[in-house]
Amino acid sequence: MDQKFSPRVRDVITYSREEALRLGHNHIGIEHILLGIIREGEGNAVKILRRLEVDLDELRRVVEHGMEPASAVHPPEKDKIGLVRQAEKMLKITFLEAKLFKSPHIDTEHLLLSMLKDEDNLATRSLSRFNVDYDAVKQEVESILAGDSGPKAEMPGSSTDDDDDEGGAS
Repeated sequence: MDQKFSPRVRDVITYSREEALRLGHNHIGIEHILLGIIREGEGNAVKILRRLEVDLDELRRVVEHGMEPASAVHPPEKDKIGLVRQAEKMLKITFLEAKLFKSPHIDTEHLLLSMLKDEDNLATRSLSRFNVDYDAVKQEVESILAGDSGPKAEMPGSSTDDDDDEGGAS
């Protein structure tokens, strides 16, 4: 399933697992994936959140505050921690989001979009406190693809560098 995931998305998933363990949780939920996106700190999802004027430290606090406390009775085991069904579904939706934007790889903006498709999760509720919803993120992705890169955003398939003059000379 993850062969289409960009290296950055793979990092986010690793960070999500680490965030779940750090918080003492024995599962990886959508909220942990959002924390992984924030922790990764440089993907297109983070660039979009910054363009939408989200304070990432405050978002992290809101997400962590909204989580259930860790169970002291059943501490997490690193090798046995897995995705909850809702997070698995979200990851499957990333394929559709990438396809929608004709992207050859799944990147962090697709994670963010698929996360926001499901309104019944802590991550989406937390993002909505910052006025971030699916339509706002989709509009930012479209804006970046159209060349309005804002603060140096880079999207797959939307080269804005000067490679136009490399091709035709013989």
